[in-house]
Amino acid sequence: MLNPKFSINELIDRRDAHGNGLHAIPYAVLRASERAELHVRPMFSGEESTVLDVLNVQPVHNVMIIGLVLDNGLESPKNRGMWYGCFSNGNLVAVALIGHYVFLSGDQESAQAFANTARLHHSSEVKIILGEQPLADAFYRSFSAPPASRALHSNTDHLLLSSSRIKCEQTRFMNLRKARLDETEEIAKINSGAFMELYGINPETNDPKGFRQRLRNRVEMGRVWVLTDAGGIAFKAEVASSTKDAAYLEGILTRPEIRGTGVGSIALQSLCGQLLEEHKVLCLLADAANPRTVSFYRNIGFAQVASYRLIRYQS
Repeated sequence: MLNPKFSINELIDRRDAHGNGLHAIPYAVLRASERAELHVRPMFSGEESTVLDVLNVQPVHNVMIIGLVLDNGLESPKNRGMWYGCFSNGNLVAVALIGHYVFLSGDQESAQAFANTARLHHSSEVKIILGEQPLADAFYRSFSAPPASRALHSNTDHLLLSSSRIKCEQTRFMNLRKARLDETEEIAKINSGAFMELYGINPETNDPKGFRQRLRNRVEMGRVWVLTDAGGIAFKAEVASSTKDAAYLEGILTRPEIRGTGVGSIALQSLCGQLLEEHKVLCLLADAANPRTVSFYRNIGFAQVASYRLIRYQS
């Protein structure tokens, strides 16, 4: 395992591939736990295999963050944050992305250590915390402890669901396909409408350029699937994360006027059938407070793996 210790005065000053300066942080400041053997420090390019070894102990639970490491590496502006490792007695035991998003792995102690680091170096950046409930709660308590004061937008429970086999195999939709770049604008409008409906947030207002660029990148990677009819896009789903073991789906939407007709169910079954030819397991998050949505996924063949917490701060 890597030795996390640097000299007491050594500054970690790294730059990404685009020449953007990352945080210059004394390692001594990153001693983020009262336990002397627990340390947090940034993770850098070249350490991806070590990070993935830790995350792949739970490939389904960590599918979202494994996918980010595989897609972007450890040093990229696309991550919208900085990767940190938590070390115990010199061994890497947990990994987290801290920035606009906070994605957590590990246990409650490592989550508290990551929260202390976030308070010191990313307090104004953090907008969204996502992790298994005990981890997210531990991070939130430490990150939001006095004198820190941040106004919450929402704090909601979600279920991580997974499936390795779809219950009711259906004939493939011949026109279920990967989205084209010229459909990016239509998909962006669908996504922004869904964000407004679910969270009361309009990403086109908050971050119009970044919102579209991230969607365009995903379309270019072949990660957005659509079913079209005379009215336009009837069904849409996105593969947000793709690893050797699992794929994580999000943004699963059916056009409002055709909901309840069975189109969305059959389209999702068709997509899952195709994705399971390449992946062992499919995963997604469902709002625990929406039993209709949870039942929809269960009827297709998804089952609960874990309970998650999604915490959003006001902008």
